[in-house]
Amino acid sequence: MAKLPKPDLDVIASVPPITTERTEVLWRVHYVLGDYPRMWNELRRFGPLPSARFDPWPTPTGAQDTGVAYFAFDVATCLAEMFQETRKINLAEPGYQLSAFTPTRALSLLDLRGDYPIQIGASHTLNGGQRNRCREWAVALAAVHSGADGMLFQGITGKDCVVMWEPGTDAIADAPDFSRPLGDPSIRQTVATAAKQINYAYVS
Repeated sequence: MAKLPKPDLDVIASVPPITTERTEVLWRVHYVLGDYPRMWNELRRFGPLPSARFDPWPTPTGAQDTGVAYFAFDVATCLAEMFQETRKINLAEPGYQLSAFTPTRALSLLDLRGDYPIQIGASHTLNGGQRNRCREWAVALAAVHSGADGMLFQGITGKDCVVMWEPGTDAIADAPDFSRPLGDPSIRQTVATAAKQINYAYVS
């Protein structure tokens, strides 16, 4: 049997969801240039993207009616997730913004870190397996549990990360706790320290 088979909606629906509530500050790196710029409080409504593991859309790539955003609970994990393809953080490349906000309520998240994946017919591989198969599971989970704010998963560093879906948008604050261009001189030391922590190349 495949470690991460295709999802079965009936099996998922038959298992009581295991959720967790989180209220901590959420960090993200978002791109504010290009055809689809995103501000600190905006979800992406275009996709699914080949690089995105938990985009909740089954349709071909295009504009979507619902949104998705990826967050971490610390700067290093946030950077590790964003730049995992190249493992290089280039501050000379414009457009990247580092932002954080405190949710206005507890986020109710499907918890992929423990027994829940195996109970619904998946496995812990759901946290970091083949992206197209993980997206199939995200689509199925979002369909069955349409009221969930998103999912809590174990990211590339082994630390907790959040994917937020449309229901979570009402937990986004009116103003960010922090938002600066990634190349802002005031945070260069913070970014450099985080890059060293995750052993990513750092170009200033």
